Amino acid sequence: GGYYLYSWDEVAGSLGEEVARMLGCTPVGNLGKGLNVVRLPSIPEKLSEALGMDLFKALDYIRQRLGEHRRVKQKPAVDDKVITSWNGILLSGLSYAAAATADQTLSNVAIGAADFILKELYFDGELRRYWRDGPAEARGLLEDYALLGCGLLDLYQWTGDTKYLDVSLSLADDILEKFSSQSGGFYDTPPVPDIPIRPVSIEDHAYPSGYAAAVQLLAQLYLLTGDERFFQSARDAVKATWQRLQDDPLSHISTISAIPLILNSGGQLVVATTDN
Repeated sequence: GGYYLYSWDEVAGSLGEEVARMLGCTPVGNLGKGLNVVRLPSIPEKLSEALGMDLFKALDYIRQRLGEHRRVKQKPAVDDKVITSWNGILLSGLSYAAAATADQTLSNVAIGAADFILKELYFDGELRRYWRDGPAEARGLLEDYALLGCGLLDLYQWTGDTKYLDVSLSLADDILEKFSSQSGGFYDTPPVPDIPIRPVSIEDHAYPSGYAAAVQLLAQLYLLTGDERFFQSARDAVKATWQRLQDDPLSHISTISAIPLILNSGGQLVVATTDN
């Protein structure tokens, strides 16, 4: 984090001691070891008075002066992988946002991301885990198949482009073929000969688990297609984890939220229109 920290001499030397103290900096460092995090004061107008300029000009001036010190520091490394599952989450978010706002820009970004993933990371019947200067050799995990499938399904429901529905169905078929457990539910990994144990992770963390996303995808596709395979697999996956869902519901919100889809307790609304 050193790229984002400043010494007292850097701040005071560029902006003066009065402004440096307004920004929360001290000679010993507000983080210790002589390093400071720059913070705006609770009343930022004081910066305007101290620098003798309009507030927005004062803020730009501060950024420029401190930026001179930052630019000579070693920049932090950037993780520039294109991770399949994360892009699936992005597609869902953009699709919902585009539907709520009718913002064509959001829709175009979602379509561009989806088309890139389908071109670069899904071929020969295999989904790849990530892209960086080309597709990785690493095979996709359950979360990649499931979260991408959910994202494409959301994009289809917003755009009406059936190619996204078709790929979502193909990914669901892949999940049933490659990740299904005989005891119900899904493994995290595809079958690989040199890995003797295949984990099963159902807890949500920073984002929904692949397990939960698979249940949601299959349940939604069942409602759209009536394919009993999807219904049976989604239901069995919930049954296989039922006790854990009851014991610790907050860690399994995404799986629990799919249960109404399986029960079809919310009903369905079909809107039929003619093409213009």
